[in-house]
Parts: sequence; structure tokens; C-alpha cells
Amino acid sequence: METLQLRVGDTFELRLPGRGSAGYGWIFHASGALETLSVSHSTVAPAPAGPPRTGSADEVFTLQAVRPGRVQLHFELRRSWEKNVPAAQERFYEIEVLPAP
Repeated sequence: METLQLRVGDTFELRLPGRGSAGYGWIFHASGALETLSVSHSTVAPAPAGPPRTGSADEVFTLQAVRPGRVQLHFELRRSWEKNVPAAQERFYEIEVLPAP
């Protein structure tokens, strides 16, 4: 699990590699102090580094620190129609939001 520390008012972009051409997308589940963060989602062209990934967009989750607390985010790369299949990839983050200075 990766831990990120933010302060109230901070914004952090979490960029996850996509596999859109195969029908995969990142979904997330949150637990803990859910009012700690506001999360928005978008897709962008893949980062230029590394091998080309035709038809695939990266996914960006923008985290806005709203109030002090801790929240855990669990991201799963999966196809939406595959309900009883393990995720292709998983990522775990714990976000600690501290008061503004």
C-alpha cells in the first residue's frame, strides 16, 4: 500500500495506465473518512514514455483534500461486465490529509 500525505486544499493527480482497447477500466472503492477527499476522474492520452499502447488511454483520478482525516483507496483494473473474475491489476493507497498550514 502506498501512502500519500496531503494538506487541506491540496490537489494530487493519480495517473493509472489504461488498457481501453481490451475493455478494461479502473474503478475505485473508498473506505475510512470519506469526507476527507473529493475524487474526480478523466482519461488522457498515454504518457509518451514506454512502448506504444494503441487504443488505450490513461486514467487520471484527481484527489482534492477537503478536510483532515485518513481514507483508503482501492483501485481495480477490470472489465465492467466480468463480475466473477479477479481484477487484472490492483493498486492500494492510503491518503492522510493534514490541516492546512
